[in-house]
Amino acid sequence: MKVNKVRKYQPGYPKKKDTLNNPNLLKSMPGRWKNLLVSGSVLSSVILTSCGVSSPQDLLNKLIPTPTPPRGFFGGMIVIQEYYFTDEEAVDIIVEEFANCGIAFDTVNTDKVVAELPVDVKFDMRNDKFDYYTLPSGFYVDGVNKRYNISFEYVSSEDFSKWTTDENMNSEHIKGKFLDEFLEDGIFETKNGELVMAFYNSSHHDPAWLEEELRQQVREFIQMLHEQGVL
Repeated sequence: MKVNKVRKYQPGYPKKKDTLNNPNLLKSMPGRWKNLLVSGSVLSSVILTSCGVSSPQDLLNKLIPTPTPPRGFFGGMIVIQEYYFTDEEAVDIIVEEFANCGIAFDTVNTDKVVAELPVDVKFDMRNDKFDYYTLPSGFYVDGVNKRYNISFEYVSSEDFSKWTTDENMNSEHIKGKFLDEFLEDGIFETKNGELVMAFYNSSHHDPAWLEEELRQQVREFIQMLHEQGVL
């Protein structure tokens, strides 16, 4: 079965606009939307007032209780350490969550695909934008399911380091921001139309939070695949 890239997918869960306009739906929104809460241009003062908070960050704190972050001293300053998974750790989490839903992935006998990948990624701090170009590149996916003809790839920090030499891209936060933009549809643009799901983490100091973020991405993909009739 050939699976085409969805341009006008109607999700079963509330759309971003509906969710952000209705405070009662906020706690059920997909994980990748949560970064929108820190933008004052997204949430209106009406929503904030109805939730009994004074700022978007206060709302985010209410929705996502934040554990005490690991701290260290550097040059007399307190530094909050960002955490990230290795490729192996992330793949184990993704495979386990798919298995919880009865979908098995082979991580040993995987396939090589050709996809458009970013090259020479740079972050323009002044204008808050990314500059890059893409080239078709071959890589072996992290997991494959022959029954449903689907694959997945986790974009690790090691993978990302091959796409850029810009020191501004060293931050896990900046990496996550770029991947939100580049992988907006959640899949890689492959040469032969293979369905390769893209997984990645945003920036956080708590590994438990990052693990749940990955598991939520898996659950959202499963829902999408059911909607498309792939599963």
